[in-house]
Amino acid sequence: MCTMLPLSLTAACDPCLDNPCNDGLFCNGTEVCAPDTEGGFICADGTPVGCAANEVCDESAGSCLDPCQGVTCVAGEECLEGVCHVTGPCADVTCRDGEQCANGACVAVDPCSVVTCSDSEECVNGRCVRVAPCDDVICDDGNSCNGVETCDARTGECVDGQPVICGEGFECVDGKCARSDLCKDVDCHAGFVCDRDTGACVEYRPCLDIICRQGFTCDPHTGECVEDDEDPDDDGVLSSVDNCPAKSNSDQADSDADAVGDVCDNCPDDWNPDQLDSDGDGTGDVCQIHEAAARTLPACYQPSAPLTVNIRVTPPSGTLIVGIEDTPPSGWTVSNISDDGSWNPDNGKVKWYFIDGDARTVTYELVPASEGSESACFTGNVNFDGGANGEVAGSACVAKCSGA
Repeated sequence: MCTMLPLSLTAACDPCLDNPCNDGLFCNGTEVCAPDTEGGFICADGTPVGCAANEVCDESAGSCLDPCQGVTCVAGEECLEGVCHVTGPCADVTCRDGEQCANGACVAVDPCSVVTCSDSEECVNGRCVRVAPCDDVICDDGNSCNGVETCDARTGECVDGQPVICGEGFECVDGKCARSDLCKDVDCHAGFVCDRDTGACVEYRPCLDIICRQGFTCDPHTGECVEDDEDPDDDGVLSSVDNCPAKSNSDQADSDADAVGDVCDNCPDDWNPDQLDSDGDGTGDVCQIHEAAARTLPACYQPSAPLTVNIRVTPPSGTLIVGIEDTPPSGWTVSNISDDGSWNPDNGKVKWYFIDGDARTVTYELVPASEGSESACFTGNVNFDGGANGEVAGSACVAKCSGA
């Protein structure tokens, strides 16, 4: 193309006016146009752009750039012209997948070594996964009387349990209400015993109103008349100091420290120097269990078919606190527990606790396992006023229905 010069200059045509030699590329320099003698032009190459030793000319950016800028290489590599290359002893070593070269030898790669996870995540096999807040949290403080502590699945914080509340005259011991032992720290002098109702030491004189016939003497430990024999039970302990003159017990064992030897104590684990036995069954009143809880079960069960368990409780007169627990067959699903009862999956027990002595029927529902045994059995305990446990009576086992 020829462009006319202004008339004031010349009417001749300048063939290089529009720089017909420029190829539009930055990195090879600017081409130079020179007119020839025949009205045409000659193109001369431009001077290429000179970059620093660690740079290259980038045509799109129109400037010199460092190709390794922003490139991160692992240990044992270095960036050359924008690409990571192995150097040193690992330069000629080829490792399998899952391995990398270290000091010339192939070693297993920790896939999480180059992974960064958030505070609520952890790296597993090279991937960030959400951490369950309660996975490593232990909330149990070892005190069963302040309830069972649990972990909040949302926050991972421990939540207080429901404390055991006992009535007046009772205290929590190992998670259960028991009569307050006012005598546990009382040490009385010889001839005195601790009054469990007051905690005071009172004179113990079981023979005060006892008159024995001739040839017999009142045993000062039991209040019973025994023959005037220095050692009638031949246990090497004279009757005057024997805590069980009528039965041989050379060790004089007295577990409840009520001055009555275990071998003739009608309640050896509970303090009862008076040995009261109102119903004459050989078991002292203080540890007599009133069997007033009975379980009712259906005639048979169908696997995976719901059934209801009924427990009728009739506490003795004057009862203030009632505790009930029942253990259904392992693997059966518990639901719909009446009267604010609770289910403890850790020990497999359904529990109720009442601060009154009312008669009542408690219930809960079960769904038997899909592949049940021919017969499934239950166990249970009832406790009145923190005394010794008694078994839940009534139906104990239920058989699988015929054809099930």
